[in-house]
Amino acid sequence: SWWQNASDADDVRRSHHDRLGPDPHHEPATFRQGDRRPLEPDHGDAALNQAVGVDARRAALRILREVRDGRPFDAALNGAVGGLTDADRRLAHELAGGVLRNQDSLDDRLARLIRLGWDSVSPPLRDLLRLGAYQLLFLDRVPSHAAVSTSVDLAREVAGNSPAGFVNAVLRRLDREAAPAPLV
Repeated sequence: SWWQNASDADDVRRSHHDRLGPDPHHEPATFRQGDRRPLEPDHGDAALNQAVGVDARRAALRILREVRDGRPFDAALNGAVGGLTDADRRLAHELAGGVLRNQDSLDDRLARLIRLGWDSVSPPLRDLLRLGAYQLLFLDRVPSHAAVSTSVDLAREVAGNSPAGFVNAVLRRLDREAAPAPLV
């Protein structure tokens, strides 16, 4: 739920204060018993203001674009992962390398889902779809909602809202078709 009792929010704030000291970005709020207010992220915490793992996926997308344009994988990788955490570097490497290793099978699976044919999809959207599909089909530690959501976010950044809706529809359909049948 987006709403929480004020006393619970006070408990969280006190717990934060006990562990880390006063929060320099947050002024203390006063609540009367029974007040209900939405919890708000601390704008000083970058992790709350950005989708988790989107930097790694953005770097992987850049690697795929550069390799498509003829740059060697190692050079594209080194140029794209500067400034990332070690975990994001590893994820970007796995994503880009995995897409390139499995590109033919990814393209076959995705082409079946596109009414106008795979050739009708622009190269940047193909890379985005491959990136999302690789996560859905090959990475069991990435939840499907995260794979779809980050791919849609990147599509919106790269191409706008309409292509983002297209990416969302194709990846959700792929996820439904790839999901194992429920046990009865």
